Formats: sequence, structure tokens, C-alpha cells
Amino acid sequence: MTVTLADVAARARVSPATVSRVLNGNYPVAASTRERVLRAVDDLDYVLNGPASSLAAATSDLVGILVNDIADPFFGIMAGAAQTQIGGPVEHIVQV
Repeated sequence: MTVTLADVAARARVSPATVSRVLNGNYPVAASTRERVLRAVDDLDYVLNGPASSLAAATSDLVGILVNDIADPFFGIMAGAAQTQIGGPVEHIVQV
């Protein structure tokens, strides 16, 4: 069974918002509360769900490139240049 943020919150006896704040590090949280949350994360082996997090934040680090012909070397060179500038790996290529 997948451990949810709500499970961590229940274990640490805090709200899900507090768990989120601790994990994101974007809001001051009392040291004792932070320790309780992090202990609950460790105890439950909580793993952040990246896609769910992106949906909740209404943002993503995905970049899409539409090309006319994936077999054309020009488009491969352009996609490679974009990848170099972005600094990340190409994870999925979808041809439609």
C-alpha cells in the first residue's frame, strides 16, 4: 500500500499542510514539529509522488518539442541543442 501525505500527517499528529511545508522547506515550522514529521516520513518510508506534486503545484519541469519528422537529422540536432541548454536528460520520445 502506498503511503500518502495524509498518512504521514496522521502519524506525526499534524495537518497535511504542515507535512507539505516541512518537505518543501518553504515555510517556517517549529523544530520539534519538523523532527516529528521527518521521523514519521522515515518510519512510514514515505516517497514523494512527483506527478501528484506537479499537479498540486500546477507546474511541471516538462518541455515538449513538436517536430515534423523525427527521422530528419535537423530536428535531432535542434532537440539535442535544447536539451543541452536545459541541462537535463531526454526521458521520453513520443511519435504521433
